[in-house]
Amino acid sequence: MKKPPKVPRWELRNGIVQCLSIVAMRLGEAEALLAGGFPTQATIVFTFAVEEFGKAVLLRRAFEQSRETDPTVVIDGFYDIPAWRRSDRAHRRLCGRMETQARCELRRVGSPNAGWP
Repeated sequence: MKKPPKVPRWELRNGIVQCLSIVAMRLGEAEALLAGGFPTQATIVFTFAVEEFGKAVLLRRAFEQSRETDPTVVIDGFYDIPAWRRSDRAHRRLCGRMETQARCELRRVGSPNAGWP
């Protein structure tokens, strides 16, 4: 397994914003594919959105758990491939739960009380 990446702390905010932008783009693509009658392709693109959202969560956790004086931050779990990825059925169940969590997290990230832009 690879060592977790080290990222300059000041780059984390930009990384989070970029990840969330990609999430929004992928969700739009998935919705268009679904509306166009391509459910399998929509599911694949939705999975990409979920994975990108997971990256944003990892970056945000690293940012919140670090100190302002830390020049670099270790992004724990970035290269981990969870056991649930090995089971399609478990993956579908998790995607449903993650979609709900993603909606909650996106609301929290965008809320004025989140301390985040």
